[in-house]
Amino acid sequence: MVFGISEETGENLINKVAAVFEEISEKPSFEAARIGKESTDKTRPVKVSLRSSDTVHQILAKAKTLKTSTTHRSVYIGPDRSPEERAKQKELVTEMKRRANEDSSKQFYVRSGRIFSRDKP
Repeated sequence: MVFGISEETGENLINKVAAVFEEISEKPSFEAARIGKESTDKTRPVKVSLRSSDTVHQILAKAKTLKTSTTHRSVYIGPDRSPEERAKQKELVTEMKRRANEDSSKQFYVRSGRIFSRDKP
């Protein structure tokens, strides 16, 4: 799933997703489609179908480098999750943010369904 790609009428979604993948040095063969109802105040996520689970893992591992990108800083790539998994992830992120506000000396992150922390560098 790719979040944060701008949405326009008559857009070439394949080219937009390919540009994001090029930013992280990946050029996989894929299909892409927006999901959800069209809205003027929200950008719909893009579901990307890849041929290989190895490619998925490579892309997800490199996705964090988009934070430093000048052109795709607002784009986030995450795994496709079921509604239950999305609800659990949302709870974890909310709890992580609460902990981060309480203790600014640590860096918090979610991995494998748990919240971890480490001292800030």
